Amino acid sequence: MAVSVSFFLAYSKAHIQQSALEGAYVGIRCEVRYTPDALPWAISRSLGRKVERIQFMLDIRAIPKFWGHGRATSKHPDAPQINARIDGIAQRALRLHGEYLEAGEIPSKAVYTLDILGRGEVPQAGGFFEDFERYIHYCEGRTSKAFAYAQRLTMRRVKEFERWRGLPVAYSVINKTWGSEFAAWLTEHKKGKVASYNTGNKHLKGLKMFLNHATLEGWNTSTYYKQIKIMEKRNAFPIALTEAEVLAIWEVKPEQVAHLHPREKKEILNSRDWFVLATQTALRFSDWDPERLETVKAEGGGKNFRLYQKKTINPIEVPLSDLAERVLARHGGIMPRPLTPAPMLKHIAILAKIAGIKKPVTTHTARRTFATLQEAAGVPRSIIMRITGHRTERDYLKYVGITFEHNAAMLRKANPEWFKAGAA
Repeated sequence: MAVSVSFFLAYSKAHIQQSALEGAYVGIRCEVRYTPDALPWAISRSLGRKVERIQFMLDIRAIPKFWGHGRATSKHPDAPQINARIDGIAQRALRLHGEYLEAGEIPSKAVYTLDILGRGEVPQAGGFFEDFERYIHYCEGRTSKAFAYAQRLTMRRVKEFERWRGLPVAYSVINKTWGSEFAAWLTEHKKGKVASYNTGNKHLKGLKMFLNHATLEGWNTSTYYKQIKIMEKRNAFPIALTEAEVLAIWEVKPEQVAHLHPREKKEILNSRDWFVLATQTALRFSDWDPERLETVKAEGGGKNFRLYQKKTINPIEVPLSDLAERVLARHGGIMPRPLTPAPMLKHIAILAKIAGIKKPVTTHTARRTFATLQEAAGVPRSIIMRITGHRTERDYLKYVGITFEHNAAMLRKANPEWFKAGAA
């Protein structure tokens, strides 16, 4: 019979070790794989039968250090109860699949799941937004304020889409078609300013993160949402500034913003200095905090910038360039506090326009600029990645705006014999 039942802990081994959950109780996830026939797997697949998957959380928990091969080990204090529940679910799933085949029809995944769990009837849809609110409260205090705010904004957009579409949102209706309609509404029909393509996909990504959490918690039994694909548009070469463009922003004079209100004039010059400093140190916007930064003497002379970043445990040190030292000297060695994201983005756009830069420039452009300039200078990629905090080249290359022309020049520089006239 083409059906199998497996049991896993809710979290990966890496997450369990990182969060020190080895001795804690964590959820157990069940996965049922099946095809719509009674043939063995090999024959069923050769006939082109689609393998369906159901995943859901159980109402029991286990301690990771006493878990192995899909069961609680004999040392687990609750091993008899846990294994009895697991065996009962596995036997019921296999029996139900046979009964469905005899009846001539396999029901929806939601009904199959509820039958496996032994529940009497399918519950009425509802509680979606209540669960979303619970998830956001869970995130607050455990994640950054920006992430929790982004999730709340995603929930608000889903509510707006529900009113526009005229159909209630529930776990069971969120599938590939719903995701496409939601993305189209965000980018084409939303009242007021429509979202960009990438912003729309960020909302879809945030929604899927909530749905994954809801599934792990057992709030959601529908897996249709996993059909939604996140396809973000990315430039072949991420936007970064040249050294000349960085200097052009640095050289914006107070008289060039004299038309602004005196307070905003002061703030925009402060934004200028923070942005330029970030191009020299790879600062994230979340690290634009004077309390996280200090200047220390470097071995062999010069100065380093020590960064206590939010996303890394250990501080990193970056040698201060001449331009970075000039930025700090302008403020007596201690940078003033930056503004919130919205005015900073506005100021950076104004500064770029004054400097004659036609590229769309944001706070994150500074970080990309640092990586791009260091890569172009021939600094080993491993060193740059230690500073930027990227663990994989795939993520790192999203930041680097190196062109094919630069690649060609680097090849010629690295292997000049290859390009000599008459070389074999």
